[in-house]
Amino acid sequence: MCAICGCGKKKGQPGFGKGPKKKAAKKADKKTASKGMSAKQKKLDVDKDGKLEGSDFAALRGKKKK
Repeated sequence: MCAICGCGKKKGQPGFGKGPKKKAAKKADKKTASKGMSAKQKKLDVDKDGKLEGSDFAALRGKKKK
């Protein structure tokens, strides 16, 4: 195990000293958070808070029934 960063690799192996690999899910969350909402998503955001939530969809269902 690497004493420098705890990556679990032995000296001489590729990637030694670079640290443990980060999960791909965190990278995906960063990508979607930085881009913002698309034009179609903005149309669905009824309360204009910048997030699509259950309350937005409930409001859209209420509009559709009328």
